[in-house]
Amino acid sequence: MATQLFLYPSLTDAERYGLKVLSRGWSLSYHNLQGEMTELNYRPSEISSSLNFVETDGVWDADNSDLCLSNRIVLKCYRGLFGPSGIACRNAELGVSVIWSSVESRQRGSVRAGSFRVDDADFRTEADLTSAEIQIDLDFPPASLRGDVSFSVVLYIADAGDAAGDEKHLANENGFILGEISSFTLRLDGNGSLFPIFEVSEKDKPLWYVSCDWLDPISDSFSESVSININKAHRNYKYLDQSDKAFCKQLLVEVMASAVCSIVEEARNTQYWEQIIGDELPEHGSVAEAIRYFQDSLGWNLSSPVALSESARSFFDGRMTD
Repeated sequence: MATQLFLYPSLTDAERYGLKVLSRGWSLSYHNLQGEMTELNYRPSEISSSLNFVETDGVWDADNSDLCLSNRIVLKCYRGLFGPSGIACRNAELGVSVIWSSVESRQRGSVRAGSFRVDDADFRTEADLTSAEIQIDLDFPPASLRGDVSFSVVLYIADAGDAAGDEKHLANENGFILGEISSFTLRLDGNGSLFPIFEVSEKDKPLWYVSCDWLDPISDSFSESVSININKAHRNYKYLDQSDKAFCKQLLVEVMASAVCSIVEEARNTQYWEQIIGDELPEHGSVAEAIRYFQDSLGWNLSSPVALSESARSFFDGRMTD
């Protein structure tokens, strides 16, 4: 959210008004090929605390899959937001909304999530016992977003109050944004994917191929040096196109499993292999970290090409054809 100059008292410092914000954290999901809701993971960037990478599971992609985001926040001790010492009139209603924008998609929008107010009883207690739970749900259809998508959870005036004499200095217009509660940015494609899949259009290339351009897998970035390329110009692309009736799930399983096996085997053939699978903590975002993730988090057996092939196929078969 861009820096704003507020002409009225605003939520520039939540603690100043006693407000406490608790968040469950963002959850991502999509509908798989069987129409079932499937969880997606994301990981924070090492460069920016607000940027997060979607880790595609080999099935989800921004062009052919929907994207659902949810979060639940709890606002506690919000009594101080109301009245002449706060940011809204005593009898106003405040709302929580999510403003989202995607520069690459040239889209923006907002979704109202919930609202809250105080009553006279809230002001009669010595301790501030006010609490409001806000559920946030966002649903985006396939091909509606791409690149970086920013989400800003803001506080606004949902229903203006009747300003008393000592409240004339407060903002009191419906829809007026009083400040930002939190922000969250997702990178939907390109760098950062667990399985970095790219669509290319090259007439003289095979249906799919893998590129491994690292010099040092211990330190080189996985997302910048590895790619699984699906060739849209190939005559058999329709079998990998999830929007085509000829799409073959099992072929995609084989492509993904074979591609990832190729990546691991390429690393196995380097002088760094023992270091990659050893006990030393790999560099964040590196090729080594990705391979260790396959081994430690996904439970793949990397002891031999045959064992790896079985592990990879079992993983993708379970994710794509269940």
